[in-house]
Amino acid sequence: MGREGEVNSPRKLKSRKQMPKSVVVVAVSGMHGSEQQWAVGVVRALGGKVMKGHMWDSRTSHVVFGSSSSRGEKFMAAAAAGAHMLDSTFLKASEEAGEWVDESLHIWDGGRGVGAGLIDPGTVQHWRNWHQEASKTSEHTTGIFSGLKVALYGNFDTKPALSRVIPAGGGQVVCQAPPYTKAIQQGLSCAVVQPDKAASSKWVAELAAAAVPCVHPEMFVDLLARPQSHNLTSYLLFDSLSFGPSLSRTIARVRSFTCAPPAKQVKQAEETKQSSRRGRRRAPELKSETPIHSAQLTSSPAPSLSADVSPTKLSVPKVGDTSANSGKSKGSKRKAEKKCVSFSWLDETPLPEVDKSTPARAAFSRKAAKTKK
Repeated sequence: MGREGEVNSPRKLKSRKQMPKSVVVVAVSGMHGSEQQWAVGVVRALGGKVMKGHMWDSRTSHVVFGSSSSRGEKFMAAAAAGAHMLDSTFLKASEEAGEWVDESLHIWDGGRGVGAGLIDPGTVQHWRNWHQEASKTSEHTTGIFSGLKVALYGNFDTKPALSRVIPAGGGQVVCQAPPYTKAIQQGLSCAVVQPDKAASSKWVAELAAAAVPCVHPEMFVDLLARPQSHNLTSYLLFDSLSFGPSLSRTIARVRSFTCAPPAKQVKQAEETKQSSRRGRRRAPELKSETPIHSAQLTSSPAPSLSADVSPTKLSVPKVGDTSANSGKSKGSKRKAEKKCVSFSWLDETPLPEVDKSTPARAAFSRKAAKTKK
């Protein structure tokens, strides 16, 4: 491909714009050192071209993201332009196959950006589906930001990136510094303004007088990274009341399209539902496996707390049931009687059984009556 500086060389630019559409032009993001060298080697071995550097190049058809990728310029520009946003597994699979494999099997999941809450899950799939649907209409030739005329005012971190991201989506950055009079006369859609600019600034006042909405730089970033969930009205600055007709149409066009969630998320949701169903089906089985005395407690109605009610029994043989005690020695009977205790509902203190169904219990009750007298 030549030296990195040759990418932006005017002499080379004309010939490279005439590259066949079948040529895969790859930009890598979030790759360093040996990983980046490996990726470049695979692309070139398969007949593709590599776009080096950190800036977006409009000839890029595929962006391959490494492990340290997040919400950078290449992600935003690829989302706006409709380029493939792929995981590094795309290159691994292509290297093994000896040819370019199906991109739909290697969609990037958002990486660290999703973990940090900077990118919504399913955003990459959203833009992939959005551009596929737009390709069936006239919007395919114009892009996400078609019809937008944007001015940039101030020195903010994302200013250089936005100057390339907005054109990648079909918009125009008409000016990046004052004066803005001519741009206002030509019909500005909005102005991206440095947040700490004073509302009394001459140019802010002129933009406000012309009813040009002033927005925070993060508005375009969030529109691309969180296309469905975020409330963008919080990004209006200096008492701007609305986004204006052009920007409102852009936001509505982006958000009117809903896509199915990624297959990975659908699978996880289905597994969660199935596990919850299995848990509900297991509930009766768990109850049947519990000890008899616990089952009796759960199945019997709770006693009232009145003084004339005897404490609830945990496990008591039925009165007159001689079959349960037949064939057992006196020692085993005594052991069974010791185990048959009840608990007070008031203080949960073990109390002796009051049932007179056995001689031992009858003797105990007589002793208790004498003590009372």
